[in-house]
Amino acid sequence: MRTGLSNVTEEEMAAHTAKLDEQRNCPTCGAERDQAMRMFSFEKNIIQHIRERRLVKHDSCIQCVEKHVGKALVLYRELLTATETNNVNVELNHLEIIGNLQTATDEAEEWPALHDAIDAAERCYRYKGISPGWEELAKQIRVAKLTISPFTRKIF
Repeated sequence: MRTGLSNVTEEEMAAHTAKLDEQRNCPTCGAERDQAMRMFSFEKNIIQHIRERRLVKHDSCIQCVEKHVGKALVLYRELLTATETNNVNVELNHLEIIGNLQTATDEAEEWPALHDAIDAAERCYRYKGISPGWEELAKQIRVAKLTISPFTRKIF
């Protein structure tokens, strides 16, 4: 029997869910996460419901947040040093900075303060041309890391 919103059978969904339970890695960056401590049968059903209906954009991953904020910072610094001789594509860098900050915002849904800080930084940069507060973003990332399980925190 097919599930309501996809072409996947319930058996295939159960097999896929079991496979995901065995894998404790972020599907995006491969960072190890601790799902065993916080996932019970009830929570699995809720999460499956949310994912099937796409109520959440991404699984949150602090390593992915760091990666995208870091990439945006590197591109921003490259943009500041742009001259005619070093072949920096200003428009492309501008778009990539915005894209990386927006992706970091999506990845930070689990941490509202970090999510809001990255979103505000991206909007200020995009609409006002104001440099993102890199130190504030780094501080918010450190705070978010403290909320993660000690099992996950050891990989930092």
